[in-house]
Amino acid sequence: FVYWAMGHAAAMSVLLFIAILFMTLIQFRYFGGSYKG
Repeated sequence: FVYWAMGHAAAMSVLLFIAILFMTLIQFRYFGGSYKG
């Protein structure tokens, strides 16, 4: 059970990291031009 829980937590953390990275990429793509002026 502990092994499955650790794997599940790792998968969730990886998914969360990918989601945050994706949002950051979208923000840079949309607002990068305005930041550069």
